[in-house]
Amino acid sequence: MIDQVGGTHHVQTVHDGRWYCGFGSELLVLEPTRGFLRHRMALREFGEGGAICDLIVRGDSMYAVLEDTAVVELSLADPDRPEIVGEIASEDLGVMPRSIREVEGALYVSGRGGVVLFDDPGRPRLADRLAESDATEAGPVVPTEHGPAASTGRRVHRIDGGRYLGAATALEVVPNSRNGPAPSRLAFALQGANAAEVGLAGPDLRSIATRAVPGEVRRIRVDGDRLWVVEDTAILGYPIQGDRLGDPLFVSVSGARDVAVLDENHLAVCGRFGRAIYRIATTDQGPGDTFFAVVREPSGLEKATHDGRSVLTGGPEGAWLYDAGRGARLTEPPDSESLEPETEAVAAWGTANIVDSGRRVEVEFEPLVGPKGEEVALPTFSWSPPRDGLAITLLIVGDSLWVGHERGLDLLRRELPPEDLEPDDPEWPPPMRHVEGLEFDGPVRYLFPQRIGSRVHFVSVEGGLGVVDDE
Repeated sequence: MIDQVGGTHHVQTVHDGRWYCGFGSELLVLEPTRGFLRHRMALREFGEGGAICDLIVRGDSMYAVLEDTAVVELSLADPDRPEIVGEIASEDLGVMPRSIREVEGALYVSGRGGVVLFDDPGRPRLADRLAESDATEAGPVVPTEHGPAASTGRRVHRIDGGRYLGAATALEVVPNSRNGPAPSRLAFALQGANAAEVGLAGPDLRSIATRAVPGEVRRIRVDGDRLWVVEDTAILGYPIQGDRLGDPLFVSVSGARDVAVLDENHLAVCGRFGRAIYRIATTDQGPGDTFFAVVREPSGLEKATHDGRSVLTGGPEGAWLYDAGRGARLTEPPDSESLEPETEAVAAWGTANIVDSGRRVEVEFEPLVGPKGEEVALPTFSWSPPRDGLAITLLIVGDSLWVGHERGLDLLRRELPPEDLEPDDPEWPPPMRHVEGLEFDGPVRYLFPQRIGSRVHFVSVEGGLGVVDDE
């Protein structure tokens, strides 16, 4: 890795006067009135795991979920400088984690592959229900009158036994609404093709109050006395008024991924655009309906072009000009059309293609000349991205094949046999080998060669952009 900038703030939480925010695989500790950075720490170095996609506080501990990678436990003995005290990797959990919740005193980790107890890993629940549906992951666990439950796609199932309980794509507890062991209120979202239904449900998962929200709901959260709904162009805050939802507070923002209440007049907002504080009403500190303490970061990088030295990239949240070693700066959107990701890469020694809808990369090689001058045909080489990811783009530089995929970037290299080795010798090496991989927030959509040398620019939709080298 030579250089990397940007990324997405996926999740945040406010606790004990601190604003904690996940930025890629880094945890940021922020001052909640002006957004000053108090501390930052890498839960994994860039290239060694997914982004922080969920955060919860339990007593003096914080639990951070690195998407599909691990759950990290941190001590908050010093809340300004959290300390890593433990970690369980996805291979030991038995699921690729996406969320964590405390229900009835137990921690449940949900993700691709089902649901596991944090203290009893390796025994996934609901895996059979995922297999029966089109869903790829289980949602956060919530308490119900039937016991702990989670969504799998649009269906909600009891954790123990898998009994069907109702319909929702996301569920969260409404705090301070308990009535016995189960809450008297749950918040839910039910996503459709072009819009979602959000609202309140009882502990039996029967709907109590609903509202329609256009587009895709990215997150629901109950904080303060409102149900917060985050979608791609706005945040909606519905007042919870008994068994009904009042008219929402509307916050126009592109690319938000999470919202948290700082105080009665201020919200912490984070997402693809970066992070900021939103002032709801006018005070002597400034006008209402205003963002301040704004920190922009390159993310949402859906389109890109390059000139061999710089990369011009961006999306709905803004355009960025990037020069390796000099950082990225906001700029005007390009007049020229964006390039499409390259799904074929050609070199004098062979051709690489993305096949099987991205599940595999196949490389066909030109014949070699054997030690006796004969032509030696090489077998087709096949490789698949890690963790069931899909390949997006390819680039060949010299003898190196770079593969951008949903979970990062991998380097493969052509292998040449010794000149005096016979083709039928058992020591004859495979025509290509895997050199290394970088796992981070993807998908990597573009790979561009630098004008001079072997360095390569990468552009990730959620993970920012940077430069790598094959040395």
